[in-house]
Amino acid sequence: MRNGRAIIDGDADVDRWAHLRGEPLDLGFSAEVPPGAVFILGDNRNKSRDSRMYGFVPEDRLVGRAESILASTDLDRIGLRLD
Repeated sequence: MRNGRAIIDGDADVDRWAHLRGEPLDLGFSAEVPPGAVFILGDNRNKSRDSRMYGFVPEDRLVGRAESILASTDLDRIGLRLD
C-alpha cells in the first residue's frame, strides 16, 4: 500500500478502482499473498476492516464476485461494470 493505493508486483495501475476522497490511509506495508489465498481491500478504503486488519482470506471462502458499482457518492460511477 502506498498513498492509499494497492501496488501489485510494483504496478499501481492495477488498483484502478481506488476512488479516494480526503487524505488516504497510508499504512506503507508490503505482503506476499500465499498460494490459495487472496488479499481483500474494502470499498471504503480508509475505514474498511479488511485483509490489512484480518489477514489473507482462503480462496475456498469466497462466495461471489462484484460485477458492478451499486452505490457511490460519485453519481457517474453508479452502474459502472467491474471487468
